[in-house]
Amino acid sequence: MKAIKIDVIKKEVYEVDYKGTDGIYKQLDCTCFCLVPKKLPGGDTILVDDEGIYRRPQIGEFIVSGYHDELSGHGIVVGNTRSGNSRDCQSSVEEIKRLIRFV
Repeated sequence: MKAIKIDVIKKEVYEVDYKGTDGIYKQLDCTCFCLVPKKLPGGDTILVDDEGIYRRPQIGEFIVSGYHDELSGHGIVVGNTRSGNSRDCQSSVEEIKRLIRFV
């Protein structure tokens, strides 16, 4: 499925493909992820490493416009259906770039 990666090491935002939950873990380089409670254009959501803040050394952080906390580790923007299943991301890379600031 199409998604957008927020890469805190490269400090870049770009499109990626992933396959299922295992693909999300691979893109985030983590063992546990969570959803950021901030709706994005097209109803997309950001997933992040749920334990990113505890990772040593820290790999990087980013801020999403309109969200109150810094987020640690990579992020991945995915689409979702009303029933909570994943689907292709509806946002464009440019839309996400405008919302993201690397720390």
